[in-house]
Amino acid sequence: MDFGKWVLQMVFVLFVLIVLAAAGALTFPGISGLGAVATTPPANLFFLLLSIIVLTLMAFALGRGVKGIKSTFEGVLLAFASSIMLGGILSLLAVFKFPYSIQMNLTWLGPNWYDPWIAAFLVGAPILLVYVV
Repeated sequence: MDFGKWVLQMVFVLFVLIVLAAAGALTFPGISGLGAVATTPPANLFFLLLSIIVLTLMAFALGRGVKGIKSTFEGVLLAFASSIMLGGILSLLAVFKFPYSIQMNLTWLGPNWYDPWIAAFLVGAPILLVYVV
């Protein structure tokens, strides 16, 4: 695994998460606003970066699995399932209220029963796209 490529992918995942936070899908506890990174205590910032690193490692492993599939139809199904899985990981962090982790707004799209599933897919798809393309 090339370290420079991995760092570039991690920075892009951080950018995607910041864009989703600006859209209201995610919140970063411990950081009061997007411009408040300089005033955040170093421990909060470290734990936030640690959760992003763990998320990128999971996305990297899922992306390698999707790339390894030879059949197109199976690859598409695995990509859909993997992006829902990445969004589900962020949803679990929000439901269990892990401190200093990225919190997903489960009612971002609305109050219907299927809206958290669609939100999990819409959050997980761009993250997985970094590692599949």
